[in-house]
Amino acid sequence: MTNDYIVSQCLKDRLPIAPYQILDTDLDVISYPFLLSSKLPGELGCFAYEKSDHAGRLAIARGLGQTLAAIHSLETDGAGLKNLDTRHFMKMIEDLLCAPDIRSSIEGMRPGFHERLKELSVVLDRAAHEDPPTLIWRDPFFYNMLVDVSGDTPEITGVYDFQSAAYGSRQLDLERVRRGFDFQATRPRAKTSEAYADPAAIEEVWRGYE
Repeated sequence: MTNDYIVSQCLKDRLPIAPYQILDTDLDVISYPFLLSSKLPGELGCFAYEKSDHAGRLAIARGLGQTLAAIHSLETDGAGLKNLDTRHFMKMIEDLLCAPDIRSSIEGMRPGFHERLKELSVVLDRAAHEDPPTLIWRDPFFYNMLVDVSGDTPEITGVYDFQSAAYGSRQLDLERVRRGFDFQATRPRAKTSEAYADPAAIEEVWRGYE
């Protein structure tokens, strides 16, 4: 529950975070959909998305993109969160593989290995500067949102489930959205696969994200 508490506290002024998610200790956090859905207007985002017409689906998809953008724009050093920054992993790998005894063994089997490792490190460092690590949701999809469809335009009324949140590349979240659409569109016996197979919907996510 610690992640839920940390992230909910950070986002409480930016997104519709329920008060139950920001009680005074991480042990008090209530983030489960079935509990939140009984306390806030709206319904699970996946249900709202699937039953809406085309315009409604695009509006909900756009809301997902806007929500993700708000999360990624938060300034944080990642304190308390899992560190998925590629530079962090590269440092761990270099420390391990460049230890004197291991280094000599590797060079004996793979001449030039450490030179190639340095080249990879430079590439990863450049990529990290172009896409600096930030707060990432790691499970960004409609089922972790509440949506009110009672009005003319669907409205995001709740955002939750940050148990897997981390500090890393936003590309991890963007790829997770793509995979979410692909999975729902190809899921066996899915009743609304066409709703997720619509390319306009995912384009609307990116439009909202921008």
